Amino acid sequence: MNGIKKKKGHFPKLTDGVTITPSGVARIGELQQQGYSYIRP
Repeated sequence: MNGIKKKKGHFPKLTDGVTITPSGVARIGELQQQGYSYIRP
């Protein structure tokens, strides 16, 4: 998010219900422990 702000001069508008997570990798691990699957693009 900070990289986008630095490049464009502002944070992008997020869709309602979307929250920022400090570490995506950690969040993916948490969700996998809850039974979610990670599918690489």
